[in-house]
Amino acid sequence: MQKIHTKMFILIGLFLFTTNAFSQDPNFHIYICFGQSNMEGQGTIETQDKTVDDRFKVFQSLDCSGLGRNKATWYPAIPPLCHCNTGLSPADYFGRTMVDNLPDSITVGVINVAVGGCDIRLFDKDLYQAYDSTFNEEWYLSKVRLYDWNPRQHLIDLAKLAQKDGVIKGILLHQGEANTGDNNWPLYVKKVYNEMLTDLSLEADSVPLLSGEVVYTGVYAAMNPIIRKLPNTIPTAHVISAEGLDGDWAHFYSEGYRILGMRYAAKMLSLLGVEAKILEPEAISFEAECSAFGSNWNEVNDVNASNNSCMTIQPGLNNNDEASGDRENTIPFDFTAKSDTVFYVYARLKCPTSKSDSFWAKMDDEPFEYFDNLNTSGWEWVKLKGYSLHSGTHTFAIANGEEGAQLDKIFISNYDNKPSGKGTAAVRICNNIIHQVPGKIEAELFADQYGIQTENTGDTGGGQNVGWIDSNDWLEYTIDVETDTVYSATFRCASPGSGGAISMFLDDVKVGYITVTGTGNWQTYQSFSTDIPLKAGEHTLKLLVTTGGFNFNWFMLEKKKLNRDR
Repeated sequence: MQKIHTKMFILIGLFLFTTNAFSQDPNFHIYICFGQSNMEGQGTIETQDKTVDDRFKVFQSLDCSGLGRNKATWYPAIPPLCHCNTGLSPADYFGRTMVDNLPDSITVGVINVAVGGCDIRLFDKDLYQAYDSTFNEEWYLSKVRLYDWNPRQHLIDLAKLAQKDGVIKGILLHQGEANTGDNNWPLYVKKVYNEMLTDLSLEADSVPLLSGEVVYTGVYAAMNPIIRKLPNTIPTAHVISAEGLDGDWAHFYSEGYRILGMRYAAKMLSLLGVEAKILEPEAISFEAECSAFGSNWNEVNDVNASNNSCMTIQPGLNNNDEASGDRENTIPFDFTAKSDTVFYVYARLKCPTSKSDSFWAKMDDEPFEYFDNLNTSGWEWVKLKGYSLHSGTHTFAIANGEEGAQLDKIFISNYDNKPSGKGTAAVRICNNIIHQVPGKIEAELFADQYGIQTENTGDTGGGQNVGWIDSNDWLEYTIDVETDTVYSATFRCASPGSGGAISMFLDDVKVGYITVTGTGNWQTYQSFSTDIPLKAGEHTLKLLVTTGGFNFNWFMLEKKKLNRDR
């Protein structure tokens, strides 16, 4: 009797094993994603990110009632893919690029468990408890608490559940900022990786580790040489370059996350033996009034236009028969293409009637083409044309058509994505304001700039602040100084990190320097002051960022009371 029972149990066990094995879909490819804040996702989720192929799924890591998602359930991979309120991450465009280049029979799923600010050893099976309170502050503790103080086990538990549905094909890591300068980091990662493979019954040869570099221009850039050494310690590890991707002091901007995710996918596809040409997005925006427009164009103030200004041809210069190639009638937009592909041109126009709805346009040395019937209801983005271009420098030019047609902005991209609203920040923003000194100057009211963007501020008084500030970015202001004297320069800034620094130049002569310290948050502002000498008259004041990583709302220049004035 005992032998019969034993045989029955063996048969039942084999049946259950076989049933479980066949429930696992070999065409469902699963990828584990983990790390710190960049893998969490800090990029703004934009309109283009909210539509995703049904073949790209996310295994929800947390209950998120606001998203209508439950833990340990597969959903279409619409961001956020990590916490309930995180942003765009490398996992987003990794998955999108994978399904775009794999057969239609393949579905791709991701599991994303990441903790901003964490040491890699938070994912160490034996050491995690020593790193669950690395920062004894609520912003960090609240993240670890989401995973019951053990993100590593949370990830393993989810992965084991996901293995019932599909096959784990790879592991994606983005981490290192918290371990900057630690040459033992590759050894830490090796232990974490090997333990994951063991716990999930995986083999390194069939489940590679892909590890991304950190922001090149950020304060943790010194970690990249250590990250690049990872394959020396883990033969199945591959490093994903972050070269050329913009970011702030620690995090990539949305476009950087998209491209980084595509680079992860390009490497994974090559490891799978899939030949794919991955086209990295290129996009550039221009403010028409900030370009080298001809003398026959008028700048018009319009609060609904980007940068509050737009361009229209002078009255009496209606031209719908033949394009005028004279410099006086054209607005050129110079840009560089990095890839050989089609680039699409969109224009933000206001063309109120059928008699004021045309422009002439051309690319490089091609003849001008007439674009008519561009009638709009207020300001609208209108697609002009796609041009097949080679990598290198190019010039797109607009010439006057019917008078009354207004041009606000030009957007050129190798992806056919129509911009929304006022579009992305232009490569150059300008204004003609002359600021009186002494007085207060709003940071966003610059005459010229390089590298920055503006956003709504959380500081007292509202308005906008300047952000996305990196080392070597700069802003210029035209100022009219009342008298020769020393002025107290007060800067209103915010920084979640260690702050930054600004050098000040008056007509290219350095007159001062100020250091900004950390305030705890991007929108927690404090005032920082220093003294600078200024000469009477109209000048260009240039603020050169020597250390980035802060937001800037306004600055005040006030006469300093000197001892001789008493």
